[in-house]
Amino acid sequence: MKVYEAVFIFDPELSEDTLDQLKDKIVNTINANGSLKEIKVWGRKKLAYPIKKKQDGIYYLFEFFGETSLPKELKRLTKITEPILRSMIIAREGRKKPIEAEESETPEQAAVKEIEKPEEVFYSTEEEATEEQVEKTESEVS
Repeated sequence: MKVYEAVFIFDPELSEDTLDQLKDKIVNTINANGSLKEIKVWGRKKLAYPIKKKQDGIYYLFEFFGETSLPKELKRLTKITEPILRSMIIAREGRKKPIEAEESETPEQAAVKEIEKPEEVFYSTEEEATEEQVEKTESEVS
């Protein structure tokens, strides 16, 4: 499973009920093909340029886990749902293969733990690295 982020811009003239229905529709699509990590409401913001003759939009950020087919389904949903002005879905870097979860973890917890791992640091000069790191690198090369 990959980790994705999706930003949706909704029509600012929507009622709260309609906005909740659309949000639930997106959440149900995500849960049917993956799992939702978090929803962040960015709120009403001015658009950089008019979209469908609207100057403002209501922004939502969805973070989720899913297979590669999930973004295609969300894009399809975006195209057929008129109150969604724009959307952007990106895959977070670093996940190419499935994450192995420990027995006490869910796949989502394992993915979060994997994302939060510090990346390997490469030093431009040996002076920046400690002797232990240089020895470790030299032993890996041999």
